[in-house]
Amino acid sequence: MARAYAKRLGAELALVDKRRPRADAVEVMNIIGDVEGKTVIFFDDIISTGRTLCQAAEAMRANGARDIYAGATHAVLADGAADRILASPIREVVVTDTLPIGDEQRFDKLTVLSIAPLLARAIREVFDDAGRLQPSERRSLEDKHARSLEQLSASIAHEIRNPITAAKSLVQQMGEDPSSRENV
Repeated sequence: MARAYAKRLGAELALVDKRRPRADAVEVMNIIGDVEGKTVIFFDDIISTGRTLCQAAEAMRANGARDIYAGATHAVLADGAADRILASPIREVVVTDTLPIGDEQRFDKLTVLSIAPLLARAIREVFDDAGRLQPSERRSLEDKHARSLEQLSASIAHEIRNPITAAKSLVQQMGEDPSSRENV
């Protein structure tokens, strides 16, 4: 995915070489690629404690990066994450609202993007595809989608009460074999 971003932006690619000696620790080993004098934009899937993000930013700064921006899909932002990021060389962190981000978790460098338009587009496209079906096929598909949306809504409502539970669920879902899921 990083290579695709770089290509789309017409930018060079650099990688952060890291390892986890323990589940709760990370060590940034090297920056592979040239970041000296450049604006760096890097992404991660989830920000929990912010340690990986901040160590990567420190390594990029040590290798001469001029401006550093970060993005992540999911923002758990556990205790201390905001303070770590504020003290880091990162200018801005952009995340989505896949997890609830309370006022106490927000900080000056944080930008939160809504995924609502993405979900609306996905739902619209599903029903637009249904328009090409015969009436009996369309009713069956609409019923199936309505049940799926009800289950998804119930699941989100349950998980959104606890960001840690939601994050664990997302990690588990990402680890699933996509071919094992039923196509909806």
